[in-house]
Amino acid sequence: MGVKSMVKIKNALTLTAVGGVWLYMVYVLVFWGPMGVGYWHYMVAMTTPQDQKKEHLRQSVEWWRWAAERGNVLAMYQVGLAYQKGEGVEQDPQQAVTWLRRAGDEGNVPAMILMADAYYTGDGVETDPRQAVAWLLQAAEQEDTEAMYRVGDAYRIGYGGTKDYSKALYWSRRAADKGNYGAMLNMERIYEEGLGVPKDKKLAKEWHDKAKQLEHSLPQQ
Repeated sequence: MGVKSMVKIKNALTLTAVGGVWLYMVYVLVFWGPMGVGYWHYMVAMTTPQDQKKEHLRQSVEWWRWAAERGNVLAMYQVGLAYQKGEGVEQDPQQAVTWLRRAGDEGNVPAMILMADAYYTGDGVETDPRQAVAWLLQAAEQEDTEAMYRVGDAYRIGYGGTKDYSKALYWSRRAADKGNYGAMLNMERIYEEGLGVPKDKKLAKEWHDKAKQLEHSLPQQ
């Protein structure tokens, strides 16, 4: 959610404390609709005593499910995520995949990535490397940098029988140009080992140095 969205939810929480549950419901429904009510319950669950948390999580999923069944793509993703994590519902990988697939088919990029992960791990579906790469490719085509890196890596190592050095270079370069650390290291390997390109120690070192520079700029854990 963006800053404005968070402010709306914060205002709803304030209204709840001042004027009661009915007032927050009116406020959030007016400004956010069913998705907003679901978010409100979720945010309350994150700050409420444990004995009340379960009910708020259940309510959040119910509101999201209502919206998802009426075509709200973000709600489809949220319901899938709830089933994946077991938050507000019993954990159910197959139900998670059902909702995430629907969201991914409608263009939700985070859902596409979770579908790829499901096919990588076999969580809720049969393991299928080709399907994993296909979902990542959809996300990469939507300009998701991490997906670009993972697609490039899959083509580089031949995950799922997809070895293609020219595509590995293409996707790794796109991700690296957007500042992805792993993709920079892939670019180093490609030129160091001459994967689909002439070996070039100079270019390999340039990418190595860029990766190290980025690594040093990242917050230390």
